[in-house]
Amino acid sequence: MFEDLRYMRQIQRQRAALQEALRPKLTIVFGDLGSGKSSYMAHIGVNDMQPSYACCALQECNKKVDELNAGGFTKFTYQRDHLVYSTSRIEGPLYSGLAFKDIDLSRFGLRCVDNPNPQRFPRGSTIIYDEGHTTLDSRNGGIPQNVSGWFEFCRQGGYKVYIAGQRDKHMDLNVRGIAYKIIECDGLKFVKDKIGRVVQSVWTCYEFDNCYLVDKYLQAGKDKTIGKKMLYTFDGDIRLHYDHNAYEGVYYDGAENCDYDCVESPKKALTVDAVHALVQQKFKRGVAI
Repeated sequence: MFEDLRYMRQIQRQRAALQEALRPKLTIVFGDLGSGKSSYMAHIGVNDMQPSYACCALQECNKKVDELNAGGFTKFTYQRDHLVYSTSRIEGPLYSGLAFKDIDLSRFGLRCVDNPNPQRFPRGSTIIYDEGHTTLDSRNGGIPQNVSGWFEFCRQGGYKVYIAGQRDKHMDLNVRGIAYKIIECDGLKFVKDKIGRVVQSVWTCYEFDNCYLVDKYLQAGKDKTIGKKMLYTFDGDIRLHYDHNAYEGVYYDGAENCDYDCVESPKKALTVDAVHALVQQKFKRGVAI
């Protein structure tokens, strides 16, 4: 009897954890250069590609497809594999070889005059927006209203959105203000076995419930008592699952017919006297040539 109760409670906890994982939300991740932000985002993507999670997300998504098609939207199709979309390359579990689905930033946002054909994500998608501070920067007059509006309504669309950037404070205030959670990555460490193989990736993070706590934290010189310290783990080496150089392509944009811009340094002529002086100097130091 007691074993049955323990089993039932375990099932209830698992269901609660799954419901929390599936809950739509907007999370912002920030941290200094090299603090582990991109690898943390990859960790989110890989976890949501796992069959145990992906099957539940796909089930909910395909129910919505049935509703839409029954209501006259005849071209929506059932989704397969997983619902992870990312701006940077993420590879799923090695045994299944799944890869992320791409985000078209030129179509990002709600439908309007300036954006008549927005990218439509399936309900329940996990959307990973790495280096978000580059396009969601509020310092140059803010971001387009249709993009800001998309983040406001992403919860109604059933999306889990993760935005990463080096500077949380420079992101659009509207986006920061509606975040479910803001996380600072404070470092990534690797646990190795006796022969030096990485068996676990561990992130040290600090969580905040809103952007005002983050501002207070930064103004206090990163007072660690303000945030909630968390450790996130991934079994294995997370570096095998994402591309460290995902944004390298921006340096080659428009260079279809170009070569590297190399400037050669001027060469000094080597005279006989200079060679003799060099030889004598090396022999004085006891170096044989």
